[in-house]
Amino acid sequence: FNGTVGNSSKITPVDNVNQWGKLIVNLKDNTLSIKHAIFNFGTILINNGFTIIDSISMEHEIFNNETIGQLLRIESGSASVSNSDFAVDNGTSSYGNGEGVFLSQSNGIVQNCKFYSLADPIQFSYSDSGIVKNNMIFNSPDDGIDINSCNNFTVENNSIMNCKDKGISISSDAMLVKNFNIRRNIIRDCRIGIGLKDIEKSFVENNTLYNNDNGFYYVKYLSEIKYPVVIRNNIFSQCS
Repeated sequence: FNGTVGNSSKITPVDNVNQWGKLIVNLKDNTLSIKHAIFNFGTILINNGFTIIDSISMEHEIFNNETIGQLLRIESGSASVSNSDFAVDNGTSSYGNGEGVFLSQSNGIVQNCKFYSLADPIQFSYSDSGIVKNNMIFNSPDDGIDINSCNNFTVENNSIMNCKDKGISISSDAMLVKNFNIRRNIIRDCRIGIGLKDIEKSFVENNTLYNNDNGFYYVKYLSEIKYPVVIRNNIFSQCS
């Protein structure tokens, strides 16, 4: 699928109206590289192995209430996703449908990407470690960055604007999560800037939160939490 700078490979329907479906790749223990490619009106599922995504564009529109899930989903492997753009036509995505990059039981890095009008543009679930940095997120109908039941993450230098729920959400499914560094992010015009649930041994520092309904939200359900979350040197402006 690799193109070159200025001459990207393209996978797109002939009529630009109907989606072409899903590209499914089962890597086992192999490596897949997709660089300088354009995918319109279709999705990608990659299982196992190591995936390198660099300088691609994925755009979709949800027709007739169809279900497309995530534009790019990585299952039970690891991945590097860089320098790429992901979009669903404004107003057609919703929670669980029309999401962006989703790494499930996969470690990885998502960096230097742009996301437009996607529900949960960047999502990790049950991952052991990850990095999310230098991304731009616009107009999500749900969370901006959603990290669920994971440990050992750095979330830094992201710009997140106009999310109907949380700009950054760190949560868990009835389990303790720890070792997060959330720093130097700019989050504005969201319902909640940063939301944390059942997290310990973590730092939230040097973030700028502007014009969010609530700047910061932390909820603790598990009694076994013993270590603090350090919140320091953040800027809150026009947040309740």
